[in-house]
Amino acid sequence: MVRESALLSILMMFMGIAAVSAAQLVVVESTASKFPPGSVVDAAKPLTLAPGDRLALVGEDGTMIRLQGPSSGVPVAGDGPTGSDKGVVQALSRLFAANQPSASAWGTFRGNETLQGREAANPPEVWAWNLYRSDSICVPAGVEPSLWRSDAATDQGVVLLHLSTGKEAEVEFAAGQQSALWPKAVPLLDGGEYAVRDASNLWERRLNVRVIPAGETGDIQQIAWMSDAGCLRQARLMVAGLQ
Repeated sequence: MVRESALLSILMMFMGIAAVSAAQLVVVESTASKFPPGSVVDAAKPLTLAPGDRLALVGEDGTMIRLQGPSSGVPVAGDGPTGSDKGVVQALSRLFAANQPSASAWGTFRGNETLQGREAANPPEVWAWNLYRSDSICVPAGVEPSLWRSDAATDQGVVLLHLSTGKEAEVEFAAGQQSALWPKAVPLLDGGEYAVRDASNLWERRLNVRVIPAGETGDIQQIAWMSDAGCLRQARLMVAGLQ
């Protein structure tokens, strides 16, 4: 009986070591050329940084780790991650890899010349959309996104249209107002394609909506889901907010 208990303890110890060694971290910010954003490192293996090197890494549990050189050692001291969610790790790696396409590259529409660069601005809120830019956005089930504009100097009216059902609503912005809630008259559907145009019909943009399933409740799970769905700006903004 004692022998079996000892063997079980040894087996559990080795299983624990294997789990720790399997944990992975994704580089999300870097000034070190050998660790570009998107690269994956083993949380249990020594990592050496030269003077001036800085790294920010995220684990599959959502933990943010910041390192600054000169330093050498394992990225996670003490009780670090004990397993590896390959799906989360791969999604984070793709999200921060070099040459990632723009989230708005899927479509451009008439009126580019009228917006004078306003489409490049990013709203500070995760669940908001720059109405001047064609984009893909993700939103959790039960949450309504907001329409945001970078230039709030004047009154403005826009029309939001769900293309497949033809349901539409006008959204009014008063001078000084930067954001407005999604209109309840327009259904918010997963995979829905929407058009927004100004009241004078001078320009039009398109929006592709993905609804995050209710089961994806943790920040890191939502980030991974958004990365795979093409909501890159939002996913990166959420990563920046991790502690």
